[in-house]
Amino acid sequence: MGWSRWPFADEAAFWDWAMDLDAELDSQDEDLLLHEPAGLPLLVAAADRLDCPKAEYCCSIVEDYAVTLIASGRDDTLTALRAAGTQAARGTQVRTLRLAAFIERLFAYREHPHGPVNRAMAERMAADLLSRPSQQATVDQLIVQITPNGKHWHGTQPWAYARHLYVNRRTGAWRLAYLNALSTEDLGTL
Repeated sequence: MGWSRWPFADEAAFWDWAMDLDAELDSQDEDLLLHEPAGLPLLVAAADRLDCPKAEYCCSIVEDYAVTLIASGRDDTLTALRAAGTQAARGTQVRTLRLAAFIERLFAYREHPHGPVNRAMAERMAADLLSRPSQQATVDQLIVQITPNGKHWHGTQPWAYARHLYVNRRTGAWRLAYLNALSTEDLGTL
């Protein structure tokens, strides 16, 4: 495998970590170290194992990373994500089947804008792009409203750090922002 920054020397080292609930990587940003396209197949495989103590954790890492990959739009990483979605769809656990459906929705947002976008679709997009299927309890805390200029749906998550979703109400084009806020002028680029 061509791992550039994957924290495991080989597949056996990954499984040693995944199967040991107490094993940790030498970083406080362990989840970010696992954001590597070449590692997606192993993370999905771990998520689909009933006997893996880190199955839910591996699934949540893929969910989080999937949004980053979809937003970046790089062909090489999107190919790896699509393969991970296909692998998850062949899974046997509810969490991996949920993961496959989530990845499919992300690709639909990217490839087939859903304009015009009504409130229900804007709320679904915000739930997927700002939260994760494994965090559905927090979806009720998402705020989705129309921007002052009336052109966009603005979704925010009021916890952790400020992440914003802007969805063009007419075309369905969307953009994630990791800022405190975007000005109305910035929205004109969507």
